Amino acid sequence: MIKYKPKKEAISDEENVNSLQEKGIVEKGRKDVHEPIIRANRKARKFFSHDIKVFPTPSEALSLLGDAIGISEIVSKVLKDEKIEKRE
Repeated sequence: MIKYKPKKEAISDEENVNSLQEKGIVEKGRKDVHEPIIRANRKARKFFSHDIKVFPTPSEALSLLGDAIGISEIVSKVLKDEKIEKRE
């Protein structure tokens, strides 16, 4: 028996950022935070979903890694601030 999964509707990068804003992970109006998230999403999709045989260049891989680290730093700061607020 073959099971089919319904296709997910494509979610835009902006909708991803809006979702993070609704959850309180990213502040509204912070272009310095929104742009790296959108850029990293687009790079990751470009590198990994179009042609499985193509590998990113070292420069592209480092750029994606840098964006991922930047996003990790932002999220960890937000989560740390939430823990501090909960203690108070």
